Amino acid sequence: MASSIDELLEAMKQNPVGVRFADACKVADHFFGEPTQNKSSHRVWKMPWPGNPRVNMQDEKGSAKAYQVRQLVEAVERRVTRLNAAAVNAADGRPAEKKKDAELRETKKKRKVLKK
Repeated sequence: MASSIDELLEAMKQNPVGVRFADACKVADHFFGEPTQNKSSHRVWKMPWPGNPRVNMQDEKGSAKAYQVRQLVEAVERRVTRLNAAAVNAADGRPAEKKKDAELRETKKKRKVLKK
Protein backbone atom coordinates (compact mmCIF):
# COMPACT_ATOMS: atom_id res chain seq x y z
CA MET A 1 0.00 0.00 0.00
CA ALA A 2 1.35 3.42 -0.98
CA SER A 3 1.80 5.77 1.93
CA SER A 4 3.97 8.74 0.99
CA ILE A 5 2.50 11.65 -0.93
CA ASP A 6 4.81 11.03 -3.88
CA GLU A 7 3.85 7.36 -4.05
CA LEU A 8 0.15 8.17 -3.80
CA LEU A 9 0.41 10.80 -6.52
CA GLU A 10 2.29 8.45 -8.84
CA ALA A 11 -0.32 5.72 -8.27
CA MET A 12 -3.08 8.23 -9.09
CA LYS A 13 -1.33 9.20 -12.34
CA GLN A 14 -0.96 5.55 -13.34
CA ASN A 15 -4.52 4.51 -12.51
CA PRO A 16 -7.12 7.07 -11.36
CA VAL A 17 -9.74 4.34 -11.03
CA GLY A 18 -10.08 2.75 -7.61
CA VAL A 19 -8.13 5.36 -5.65
CA ARG A 20 -9.16 5.37 -2.02
CA PHE A 21 -11.05 8.52 -1.01
CA ALA A 22 -8.83 8.92 2.07
CA ASP A 23 -5.68 8.78 -0.07
CA ALA A 24 -6.98 11.38 -2.53
CA CYS A 25 -7.91 13.67 0.37
CA LYS A 26 -4.47 13.17 1.91
CA VAL A 27 -2.80 14.37 -1.32
CA ALA A 28 -5.21 17.31 -1.69
CA ASP A 29 -4.66 18.34 1.94
CA HIS A 30 -0.89 18.23 1.43
CA PHE A 31 -0.92 20.55 -1.60
CA PHE A 32 -3.94 22.78 -0.90
CA GLY A 33 -4.48 22.76 2.88
CA GLU A 34 -7.68 21.95 4.68
CA PRO A 35 -10.85 21.70 2.57
CA THR A 36 -13.20 24.67 2.60
CA GLN A 37 -16.15 22.29 2.65
CA ASN A 38 -16.06 19.10 4.66
CA LYS A 39 -19.54 18.54 6.06
CA SER A 40 -21.43 16.97 3.17
CA SER A 41 -20.64 14.12 0.81
CA HIS A 42 -18.15 16.38 -0.98
CA ARG A 43 -14.86 17.89 0.09
CA VAL A 44 -13.83 21.04 -1.73
CA TRP A 45 -10.42 22.72 -1.65
CA LYS A 46 -9.73 26.35 -2.48
CA MET A 47 -7.31 26.82 -5.37
CA PRO A 48 -4.63 29.53 -5.45
CA TRP A 49 -5.89 30.48 -8.95
CA PRO A 50 -9.30 31.29 -10.40
CA GLY A 51 -11.16 28.69 -12.44
CA ASN A 52 -10.13 25.19 -13.36
CA PRO A 53 -8.70 22.81 -12.41
CA ARG A 54 -10.64 22.73 -9.19
CA VAL A 55 -10.35 20.06 -6.54
CA ASN A 56 -13.55 18.46 -5.37
CA MET A 57 -13.67 14.93 -3.98
CA GLN A 58 -16.73 12.80 -3.49
CA ASP A 59 -16.71 9.65 -1.40
CA GLU A 60 -18.29 6.78 -3.30
CA LYS A 61 -18.20 3.70 -1.08
CA GLY A 62 -14.65 4.45 0.08
CA SER A 63 -13.28 5.33 -3.36
CA ALA A 64 -12.80 8.67 -5.10
CA LYS A 65 -14.35 9.21 -8.49
CA ALA A 66 -11.85 8.74 -11.32
CA TYR A 67 -12.58 12.07 -13.04
CA GLN A 68 -12.02 13.88 -9.73
CA VAL A 69 -8.72 12.07 -9.23
CA ARG A 70 -7.63 13.21 -12.71
CA GLN A 71 -8.61 16.79 -11.80
CA LEU A 72 -6.59 16.50 -8.59
CA VAL A 73 -3.51 15.27 -10.46
CA GLU A 74 -3.85 18.14 -12.96
CA ALA A 75 -4.21 20.69 -10.15
CA VAL A 76 -1.20 19.29 -8.27
CA GLU A 77 0.94 19.44 -11.41
CA ARG A 78 -0.11 23.05 -11.96
CA ARG A 79 0.64 23.90 -8.33
CA VAL A 80 4.08 22.28 -8.47
CA THR A 81 4.89 24.11 -11.72
CA ARG A 82 3.92 27.44 -10.16
CA LEU A 83 5.95 26.74 -7.02
CA ASN A 84 9.00 25.79 -9.10
CA ALA A 85 8.66 28.99 -11.18
CA ALA A 86 8.46 31.05 -7.98
CA ALA A 87 11.59 29.33 -6.67
CA VAL A 88 13.48 30.09 -9.89
CA ASN A 89 12.44 33.73 -9.73
CA ALA A 90 13.49 33.92 -6.09
CA ALA A 91 16.87 32.41 -6.97
CA ASP A 92 17.24 35.14 -9.60
CA GLY A 93 17.13 37.64 -6.75
CA ARG A 94 13.92 39.38 -7.74
CA PRO A 95 10.31 38.67 -6.94
CA ALA A 96 8.33 37.37 -9.91
CA GLU A 97 6.28 40.58 -10.22
CA LYS A 98 9.35 42.81 -10.38
CA LYS A 99 10.99 40.52 -12.90
CA LYS A 100 7.90 40.72 -15.13
CA ASP A 101 7.84 44.51 -14.78
CA ALA A 102 11.50 44.71 -15.77
CA GLU A 103 10.88 42.49 -18.79
CA LEU A 104 7.91 44.64 -19.82
CA ARG A 105 9.97 47.83 -19.57
CA GLU A 106 12.70 46.25 -21.67
CA THR A 107 10.18 45.24 -24.33
CA LYS A 108 8.77 48.78 -24.43
CA LYS A 109 12.28 50.21 -24.85
CA LYS A 110 12.92 47.88 -27.79
CA ARG A 111 9.66 48.96 -29.43
CA LYS A 112 10.59 52.63 -29.09
CA VAL A 113 13.97 51.99 -30.69
CA LEU A 114 12.35 50.13 -33.58
CA LYS A 115 9.84 52.95 -34.19
CA LYS A 116 12.62 55.53 -34.57
